[in-house]
Amino acid sequence: MITATVKVISDYSSAANDAVRCDDIYLLVTAVKVDEQEYLIVNAHYPPVDRVVCKAIQARLHKAHPKAIIGIHTEDSEGSATVLIGIEHDSHYVGIASAVAVIKTGWGWDRSDSILIRINGIEVRVHTHFNGQDWIANSEVQQAIGVINY
Repeated sequence: MITATVKVISDYSSAANDAVRCDDIYLLVTAVKVDEQEYLIVNAHYPPVDRVVCKAIQARLHKAHPKAIIGIHTEDSEGSATVLIGIEHDSHYVGIASAVAVIKTGWGWDRSDSILIRINGIEVRVHTHFNGQDWIANSEVQQAIGVINY
């Protein structure tokens, strides 16, 4: 089990939202810090966004925020989510999973005991709780279900 402190930060919100305008739709982007690494999570599951557009969004955000790891949240249901990341960030599965689970739990979108996050074919189970000051994510890599190159 890997434990991480997760903070939802807001100082990227306006710049990130400008970068992910898709036709007449603005996609929600949430900036999150897991331990010391920054992540940008793009909500691309509602409305659904084509993978080609997701790659373009990821490239634009990476150009504007080169130190952030960008995750594209493509599917969502109670207790689970699917996220795509660039293969150059394949060592960040637990950080991405922690960020997405805290967003879902912290904003009241998911009240499951744990959330299964699928990232490029890797499954990570995350338990989250708020300790009064920070969100804590306890994560465990479950299995590889066939790694997807994004």
